[in-house]
Amino acid sequence: MSVFTFCHIYALLVVLVVLRGTTSLDDLKICSTPDCPNEHIEVADEIAGTIHRYSQNAANFQEAKASRSPAKDVEPRGHVNGQSPEAIVTAQRQHPVNAVEENIFWSATVEGAIPPGLSYSVTEGWKKRIRQLRVVKVENASIDKCGSNMNRHVVFDDGTTACARYRHPMVQFVLGDLYCYYLGRMIGLQNVPTVVLSHVSNDSSSQWSSVTADIRNAGWKNDTVASFSLWIDNIGKSHLPEIMFNNQRGTIYPSTPGFADLNITTLVELAQFSDLVIFDYITAHLDRMTIRKNAVEYYQQDWLYKGEVHNLAQHKSNGGLWFIDNENGLFNSYPVAYSKANKEQMQGYHEELLRSFCIFRRSTFKNVHGLARMEDPFNALDMAVHHNEPVTKMMEEVKKSFMVGLKERFKQRLLNVVHWMDECQSRSSG
Repeated sequence: MSVFTFCHIYALLVVLVVLRGTTSLDDLKICSTPDCPNEHIEVADEIAGTIHRYSQNAANFQEAKASRSPAKDVEPRGHVNGQSPEAIVTAQRQHPVNAVEENIFWSATVEGAIPPGLSYSVTEGWKKRIRQLRVVKVENASIDKCGSNMNRHVVFDDGTTACARYRHPMVQFVLGDLYCYYLGRMIGLQNVPTVVLSHVSNDSSSQWSSVTADIRNAGWKNDTVASFSLWIDNIGKSHLPEIMFNNQRGTIYPSTPGFADLNITTLVELAQFSDLVIFDYITAHLDRMTIRKNAVEYYQQDWLYKGEVHNLAQHKSNGGLWFIDNENGLFNSYPVAYSKANKEQMQGYHEELLRSFCIFRRSTFKNVHGLARMEDPFNALDMAVHHNEPVTKMMEEVKKSFMVGLKERFKQRLLNVVHWMDECQSRSSG
């Protein structure tokens, strides 16, 4: 990717990328020889404004590159269904489980081991409660806690916590997070954090009335809209499974070398990743898997595809993956992905990610097909949002500016997913 294309994307996103001691991408060098200086190496591998840092000395840098494994100080991985580390080791030594059914669907064994996420009743209860609570504490955000510096981590009067996302006047980010959540529910995903909109007001009846000074100091304007997203406790970084790294330009089939030897822990991870690439393709998400594809191409360093996946968290107890921070989906991502300067390259990234798997969860397969068969699937999504989120009406006028071509592109991307799934099914029965 050229420097021009990077700058164009940044301008479209209205985001400034800040590199410590670096004024442009050309100033950033990646050392790949044994005599690398013993200093921090920063990789500008993200196109939406957040910098992921690889902080290693020369020895660790070379070791990570050679072994294609994360740095030594990466937190321990989660364990499936609360298993102890000893149980995981035992499982890894056992004979591999039956992973796939009908040569295309994850087996009942794998499905049964996937952490369930949030049920409909839990999310509905959370949304109802959040709308009735008052914010009593506002904390600054960070890369690891609620993202952008305009966001805040908030505490409600009953002790509940949430991420409060504020983007005024760039409401496409708030809309993206909201619509991605409801899209996730429509295709059966229970691991997209719940989102609720909030009217930011200094009125005495507002849920912000106790912290008006804090939100004023944060630069938030009165009579605007923010969103609350459910805060998931006990989560850590997630890393790309080895088999995905080894097949980063190909497709994972049941016949892929090494697949038959995978243990249940890895299979459960892969099943969740197979959902992720579909979700990110439909939403044209710019700030998760796509940024790794971008980094590999820009620096011509395949090892950059390995390691921490941005905006993807893993529960430390049960190994469940959480598709967090979906601001860069739909309303912001579509204009970027379909812009004249980026269309060919971004479409290529998303297509390659979609084709990462020829194995799917039965529920995802069925639900995506059902949504794609609708005459106007985006309208169904829009109606679901409006039915569940009354504050959305405050954003209708500004939303119109992002609707050009969105409905048609949304359906086309759904049809592209269906075409790929059907192609995989045809191959599996051939």
